[in-house]
Amino acid sequence: MIFAADLEKYTMILLDPINTPGLHLRRQFEDAGIRVRHLLETNLSFAALEMVRAGLGIYITDPVVLLSGLGEGLVVRPMTPSLPVTLVAIYARHRPVPRPAVRFMAHLRLAIRQSCETLRSIDCEASAV
Repeated sequence: MIFAADLEKYTMILLDPINTPGLHLRRQFEDAGIRVRHLLETNLSFAALEMVRAGLGIYITDPVVLLSGLGEGLVVRPMTPSLPVTLVAIYARHRPVPRPAVRFMAHLRLAIRQSCETLRSIDCEASAV
């Protein structure tokens, strides 16, 4: 288990604060009194993972990003405190949801649940509405 305070001495790769995860992570660090001394920013998770692969720093991500397989070959450890991640589907209120979208959302729910079982060691929880 990695504690947020343990990360102060490392170069951190963060999503820019325009992205919700980047903003939440910065707030969590600030609330805990953690100063990020060395920072690299990107607006794309896959770019952050490539920066990690190149040895440029540590990236904190949600387990959903790891579903892509882009994290293969990288060391993944749980962090505390953890940040909740909410995925949402947005559709028109007064139109039926297209069948392919309904099937996609069902597939995504299943994939997240299965991945959370696989990633249980990194504190993944899934709940779908």
